[in-house]
Amino acid sequence: MKIENRTFDELQVGDSQSLRRLCTQDDLLVFANVSGNHNPMHIYDVDGDGDGQPEAYVPGMFLGSLISAVLGNLLPGAGTLYRAQSLVFHNHAHAGDEVESRVTVTDRNARDLTVTLATEVRRLRDDALIVSGVAVVEAPRRKLNYSSHDLPGLIVQRHRHFEKLLKRAEPLAALVTAVVCPEEPNALGGALLARAHTLIAPILIGDPVRIAAAAQ
Repeated sequence: MKIENRTFDELQVGDSQSLRRLCTQDDLLVFANVSGNHNPMHIYDVDGDGDGQPEAYVPGMFLGSLISAVLGNLLPGAGTLYRAQSLVFHNHAHAGDEVESRVTVTDRNARDLTVTLATEVRRLRDDALIVSGVAVVEAPRRKLNYSSHDLPGLIVQRHRHFEKLLKRAEPLAALVTAVVCPEEPNALGGALLARAHTLIAPILIGDPVRIAAAAQ
């Protein structure tokens, strides 16, 4: 993806850019892990307020990060640094909603090369204003033309079916099971994990010295 930034001298009051984003269930899980915010109101399959239905609210700071994506990628673009950002939340977005984040230049300060921008996030299906605010940023001082780097992909691993099986097996007696040659950490660890979940009562068969080494 070809990206070109806008330096302070190229920016004018009224300049505007936007990005659209479909908020997914995986977004909520990734953000919960990255931010450490495990509020059940933001987990798509958890009923956070006890009304019988999962809320799956998109976290406010996730929506705020969509504003920073416009600032860092489009306007002013690469080389932009935050000075300040205010956020006012007017409504909610949920997993499955498509939103649009937009920034618009409202002021330029030539003394310190900062730019003030009006910022907002809207829900596209009904044009509802979700977030509004004001950003103050240091605009790029030099021109940058580059191809955006490919970031490593993320995979959200769910274990719902496996966890259901473990739950159903809890009241059952552990099966006496021969585990042959658990002589490396993963092999031994799997047997011990199964024992911890009371699935098996493992009998370890192999070189005792190598098994002991794998346990270290």
